[in-house]
Order: sequence, then C-alpha cells, then structure tokens
Amino acid sequence: MIKALSRKNQIMLIIVLSAVLICVITVIAFRFLSAPVTVKITDSENAKITVNINIPDARFENVSIICLKPGYTVDSIAASKDGICDIRQITLDKDGGAKIDLTLPTNESGEYIIQIGTDKKLYSTKFKLAN
Repeated sequence: MIKALSRKNQIMLIIVLSAVLICVITVIAFRFLSAPVTVKITDSENAKITVNINIPDARFENVSIICLKPGYTVDSIAASKDGICDIRQITLDKDGGAKIDLTLPTNESGEYIIQIGTDKKLYSTKFKLAN
C-alpha cells in the first residue's frame, strides 16, 4: 500500500504542479495572444502596388511572395504559371516586417491575390487594382 505523502513532499508536489500549470497557461496565452499578422496593400494605381508585411512570429525568416493575376487561384497556377504576376523571396526584419514595391506586368482590372508563405504558414490577401 502507498504511504501518505509527508507534509514536506505535499508542499513540493504542489509547487511543482503549480509551476507546470503556469508554464502551460503562458504557452497558451502566447499562442493565442501573439500580435496579428498584417498584409496591407497601398498605392494600387497604375499597375504599381506597395505591400507592407508584418508577421511577428516570423522574425528574420525568408518568406515567399506570389502575386496572382485576376481570374487565377492558387490551385490554378499548379497547372499553368501564366497566372503569376510577380514572385519574390525576401527576409523579414527583426520585427517580422518588410515593405516591397511591385510593378504588375499588366494593368488588368479585377481581383488580384497575394500569397505570403513562411516556414509554418501561408497567408493570403486580395486587392483590386484601381484604373
């Protein structure tokens, strides 16, 4: 039969379990309360756009940026690369941010898609080119 824990062992067990619980809560909080990812498109006139990226969880990571023409989706470019306007690879700064300027090869009106891929996740945003 298991003997009851001594008072000293009970206190040590409570301290250890409390520390584990605090660690678990901290990990969960950081996971769900981390800064949001932002991808902003500005100056979308005359086939030129500026893309501002902020992915705090991807500091100093290399990211891939793909801009798709109107009418194309990520699934459709697997069959034909004709839908790609621009493709780049950049390194984010210490804050997980970057700013790039893209000149689109066409001045097609419609909804463009920008996909940004990190080692862990794929982010997507849409924008319309103002004519």
